[in-house]
Amino acid sequence: MTRIRIAALIVEEGKVLLVEHAKNQAHYWLLPGGGLETGEDMKATLVRELKEEIDLEIKAHDLVLVTESTSPDASRHIIQMVFTASRQGEPRVTGQDERVAGVHWLDAETLSDRIFYPNMKGWVLDHLRDDDFGPAYMKLEWTP
Repeated sequence: MTRIRIAALIVEEGKVLLVEHAKNQAHYWLLPGGGLETGEDMKATLVRELKEEIDLEIKAHDLVLVTESTSPDASRHIIQMVFTASRQGEPRVTGQDERVAGVHWLDAETLSDRIFYPNMKGWVLDHLRDDDFGPAYMKLEWTP
């Protein structure tokens, strides 16, 4: 099964907006976003998902990263498209997705010890240090 996920990179004052997920007793971090629905525009997906999950109004901008990862048994293939975005208001957990345990602004130092799925932490850290970047593609190792 292939799943397409659309995510937002929102960086302000040296911090990135991240969502904490809790699933099967594990906590991990990811850029806010969610699944593309059939017939839906990618930027519209991003606007919808951030409003649903963290009650945040955003404007999606440029595509900056495409990632893909495949489970070891090839039963799941996830493609993620990351867009820069700007926001209005403050994020808060809405409770519409039971996996969302929190939403936080993290700096590079705090972020460095967090678990990311998919593991794109290095890319996020690079862009906290330098916001002058172009589109990229990353094939990521599947992590449980």
